[in-house]
Amino acid sequence: MSFAVISFVNVIFITIMTTFLISTKGMHIKRIFVEMPIILLDSAVVSIGDDEDIEPYLSLDLVKHNVNTYLVKNLQNECSKYYISFYPYKVVTEDNKANYYLDLSEKIKNIQIHFFCNYFDNFNVDFYEHFSLENKGVIKDEY
Repeated sequence: MSFAVISFVNVIFITIMTTFLISTKGMHIKRIFVEMPIILLDSAVVSIGDDEDIEPYLSLDLVKHNVNTYLVKNLQNECSKYYISFYPYKVVTEDNKANYYLDLSEKIKNIQIHFFCNYFDNFNVDFYEHFSLENKGVIKDEY
């Protein structure tokens, strides 16, 4: 075989391996975020309010603390920095159409978490996940 053929095969092999390693790293980072344990939000549920009524809601401060602690621990060797934002929202149904509004109240029932991480050059993980608190205090996750 000539040197040109061997060099070409070598370049193709290195390109395939690099692409594989970069894509699996991105999938691993996304999986860490998507498979976040529901207990992180479950432990942030406040079941009895200040006025002694039993109406469960999410504590935004506890959700932020729990999620950030989890991500710092699990993304330690995966990416150097990430951005995460929390958007509490409420759903108002009018004429069989669901409208979503920013919820500025203390008693949050729904929250959207936005995760962004640049893990290699210009390869990004950009993902949203929604969590809803049902009437009985059960958390439902959607993405």
